[in-house]
Amino acid sequence: MKRIPSVKLSLPSHPRFLGLIRMAISQVAKEMQFGKKEVKNIVLAIDEACTNVIKYAYQGRYNQRMIITAEDKDDRLEVSIRDFGKKAKPGSLRHRPLKKVRPGGLGIFFIKKIMDEVRYDTSSKIGTTLRLIKYKK
Repeated sequence: MKRIPSVKLSLPSHPRFLGLIRMAISQVAKEMQFGKKEVKNIVLAIDEACTNVIKYAYQGRYNQRMIITAEDKDDRLEVSIRDFGKKAKPGSLRHRPLKKVRPGGLGIFFIKKIMDEVRYDTSSKIGTTLRLIKYKK
């Protein structure tokens, strides 16, 4: 099967653009022949990651820039989310305890549960690049 070209979105950090990101990621995952459930879960993980960028890296500022890239690497989907905000501190990122029943606080849990690899690159002078990888089964 022929690989699809990479998809790159450069969008403001406003929640109204999350739907566009979900649609793009969904289409790429479908084109790569991921199953329906996998596509849904991948989209959830990317949505959670972008929401975290808006909330934590940009501290709710909606006029910042996010760059989302999705690439078909034959055996895997690689998605990178680049922000130019407050750097992530990977060692300190935690989800709330699962026993505490309340809304919110489980984004990182879902991202790590769904994706096969989660990497934070903080080597840039400004911001973070989050790389999320899902292998084909």
